[in-house]
Amino acid sequence: MELIFPTIEWKQAALEYRQEFFDAGVKDIDGDGGLDYAETYEGWLAQLQDNLTRVDDKRVPSTTYFGVVNSRIVGTVDIRHKLNDYLQKFGGHIGYGVRPSERRKGYATKMLSHALEECRKLGLEKVLLTCDKGNEASAKTITKNGGILENELVQDDGRITQRYWILLKHMFENDTVIGTLSTDVHGNPFDKTLIGSFVVVPKSYVSSPFELCEQEWADTKKMIDIIKEYIDDKYEPDGYTIGWNVGPVAGQTVPYAHLHIIPRHKDEPFAGKGIRYWIKKSENTRPEKS
Repeated sequence: MELIFPTIEWKQAALEYRQEFFDAGVKDIDGDGGLDYAETYEGWLAQLQDNLTRVDDKRVPSTTYFGVVNSRIVGTVDIRHKLNDYLQKFGGHIGYGVRPSERRKGYATKMLSHALEECRKLGLEKVLLTCDKGNEASAKTITKNGGILENELVQDDGRITQRYWILLKHMFENDTVIGTLSTDVHGNPFDKTLIGSFVVVPKSYVSSPFELCEQEWADTKKMIDIIKEYIDDKYEPDGYTIGWNVGPVAGQTVPYAHLHIIPRHKDEPFAGKGIRYWIKKSENTRPEKS
């Protein structure tokens, strides 16, 4: 897939794309920059050019792209360069849609991934994405690209909007994994007990380490070495706790695999206590089966 800025050469393909939504009974097309309501294709192209720099009480600068596979438009994506009050709550930085005949093929995930690269080019360090609470497909697309749920807001019509943040700025990166400081959804370091802690996350955003391929395992080892050198130099720890949480019952709070690298120090109140210290406590004993 590639993202292509619309031009006159795409007129026929774009109108066929729009018509497919209309034939399916969909009048509001997500991420199309207003193509659904455009009187003419040429007028829409002029509007897209204006959108690149336009700022008023209701609009922010934005860029709209076609998501193209094998010369066919499979989706559209609209990237807002910044947020206003409404977008901060309900719209976010990115809106996207996939034509009805091309859904359930992974194109939304790929298109969002490409859109995030464009956001990096804009200098954004984090982006907000939103979706209706009942839209499981959209939520899955967002979390596959690293989205972390911050909260849920109720709109005036009663619909519940989920707000996800995706952090774009990472300290270290190689072909298949990233290494970044442990942060909250806004990129702020966690409390003082985790200062200097890192997570290693596969770019594939698989749900558990059991799904990693050989290349991802090899790149994870390389990333561990890079992060250890950095932590050793900056924080001078006396030891490390390293591990994965797999599944909610084990404490995994985001839907993708991530390896924790936590520096440990002799002056900690829990110095000498590792992962098993909490798990093997007597109050964690499972009930006997009758």
